Amino acid sequence: MPDSILPPALRMIGELARSSTPGSSTQLTFYILALGLDYVEPRVPQIQVELALSTAEISNLTRSRSEARRIAAGGGDTVARQHTVSQSLLKRFGEVIDPRSGLQLIQFDLKRKAWEPKASRAVAFIPNFVRIDSSTTESLWKKVEDRLPATIDAAADGSLFTNPELTSVLREAIALHISRNPYVRELHEQLFPPIFEMSVDRMAATPEAWPYCDEAYRRAKGYYPPPTQEFRRKGAEFFYARVKTVYDDGFSFRFRVQFHYEQTKEHFRKAGLELLRVPAGRGDEFLISDSGALAIDLRRRAAGPGEGVGLGTSTTVILPLGPRLLAALGPKDGIAEAPESLVRTINELQVRAAHAFVFFRPGAVGTAPVSANLIDHPDVFRS
Repeated sequence: MPDSILPPALRMIGELARSSTPGSSTQLTFYILALGLDYVEPRVPQIQVELALSTAEISNLTRSRSEARRIAAGGGDTVARQHTVSQSLLKRFGEVIDPRSGLQLIQFDLKRKAWEPKASRAVAFIPNFVRIDSSTTESLWKKVEDRLPATIDAAADGSLFTNPELTSVLREAIALHISRNPYVRELHEQLFPPIFEMSVDRMAATPEAWPYCDEAYRRAKGYYPPPTQEFRRKGAEFFYARVKTVYDDGFSFRFRVQFHYEQTKEHFRKAGLELLRVPAGRGDEFLISDSGALAIDLRRRAAGPGEGVGLGTSTTVILPLGPRLLAALGPKDGIAEAPESLVRTINELQVRAAHAFVFFRPGAVGTAPVSANLIDHPDVFRS
């Protein structure tokens, strides 16, 4: 293939270097890793010249190349225990049951239909949720989580909307919990194989892509293939082989979860925030699931990806901040009392959308914060 023609994949790298949209730098680093540093680095001058990148755009490309080199060399440390729900949220549902055990909340196992008291650090985590360079993603989450306690305090005392910085933190916390949802990784793992096969088939069937199939085959085998569909598909597999390796090694999801967070955070940036309170005199209260934040459609009484509710089809996105306080995205900022029927509906949707567990205040065991029929266990909330 003549070197004067910039392949589409390299052109995409240049276009991402030009982009200032949220998540573009994350995408750029991933593309460089997916194509391979050994392939991209020698062609950087060609990208810069043929796309006439500006000084700022070259700097973007340089930063992403440095990040790609860092991750390819092993990246940061791996954090084994990665919480999908922030401990600062879980602690709001905690009480001291036994002074020897400290603050605990109730974990309800939806499969076993059994509950037990647990410390917040011992629940709502997935070992190696991000398998590669997870210290970097954990550091990114920490920027939000370190400010979350003060944000929840402000939401609880009614001063949140006097502090724009903390209001932004709460929106970012909702975006973080949506992006760190256990189902995000499950969907990623379910969708990649068919998308990979579809991409290979499409490339093999597109005449304009055949030169790239042939070149990928030559690099893998040392010679050009016969001009048949069988060999073109094999060439397409070789072309995408690096992408498959990046997926298998965990690089793909590591970037996917960060990109999801950056885009979701931008999507929520101008959304209104509603704080829903349960009065102290009422017996009902919110629980929180291991999914943390949840996109819900109140019109259909459905929630989460399992029931076909995403950000684009939801009526709101909720995040419980404590047994008597919940944040929800809405058209405008405001504080309101949550009707008992709404608390019951939100709890029901959280139970249905949970991955494996829901959590609630120990004192709620005898007061049934959710109705027994939600979990098909009549005695579960009786003392």
